[in-house]
Amino acid sequence: MKSGASIVNMASRAGHGWRDNLEQNKRLAALRHADQVVDFIRAEGIDATRCYNLTKEAMILWTVAITEKMVGRGIRINSLSPGGISTGILDDFKRAFGAKMARNVERAGRPGTPQEIADIAAFVLSPASNWLKGADIAIDGGMGAFNMTDMLDLDAMCLDHLEAAE
Repeated sequence: MKSGASIVNMASRAGHGWRDNLEQNKRLAALRHADQVVDFIRAEGIDATRCYNLTKEAMILWTVAITEKMVGRGIRINSLSPGGISTGILDDFKRAFGAKMARNVERAGRPGTPQEIADIAAFVLSPASNWLKGADIAIDGGMGAFNMTDMLDLDAMCLDHLEAAE
């Protein structure tokens, strides 16, 4: 690739658990031959859902890991992490991730569309995003924010209580 080029890796919101699984990702990255993968999967007890999540975690981490080298070559690299997109595998995700995913889509109002993801990818690839380097961008209609608000118990920071006082 020539200087000035841009790379977008497709990850997933399912890969945002990488912080909790960093050591497993490092063990995966340490594999040097394809024939080691089967033993790795068996030893780690990886099922189909974990396999998907692990590969998306690895994509995010790989993007971060090679950013400096790519920037040194004049190439930008970022990853996109869609969540709840209306494609043929949306029902598979609902089965794999259960009620939490269905609730997130409901809270967002609808699943995203492939065109919405493509539009963001086109922007990230364009010169207009030239300062965006090594980022993982969640494209999830707010689902990540909903989860974080729940997890961190941030309801007190919402403006609901201010509106009620008026």
